[in-house]
Amino acid sequence: MWGYNKDVPGYAYDVELAKKLLAEAGFPEGKGLPEVMVWSMPVPRPYNPEGLKVGVAMIGDLKKVGIQGESSVMTGDLSIGSVINHRIWTCFSSGGPATMAIRIIS
Repeated sequence: MWGYNKDVPGYAYDVELAKKLLAEAGFPEGKGLPEVMVWSMPVPRPYNPEGLKVGVAMIGDLKKVGIQGESSVMTGDLSIGSVINHRIWTCFSSGGPATMAIRIIS
C-alpha cells in the first residue's frame, strides 16, 4: 500500500491501558469528560470509502473506555465553515475538506 512503512512502529490496541491512563488523568471510566460527536462525509472517497462505518467504529472504541459519544453524517455546512469557526476541534483530512471531524459537545 502506498505510504506504508513496516519500519514505523504502531500502537498496541489496549483498552485496559487506555482506562488506566484516563483514570490517572482524573477521568476514571470517562467520568467528567464531555460527550464526543464524530461526523463522517456522506459520500465515499477513494481514501475513505466507508466514512460512516469508520465513525461508528471510533465511537465504539471510545465507549469501551467510558467516553460517551455518537456518530453522524457531516453536511456541507458543517465541514470547512465549522473548522474555521472552531466549532470542530479535530479534523482528519486527506488533502481536501475534512473527511472526518470530532467535536466535543459542551
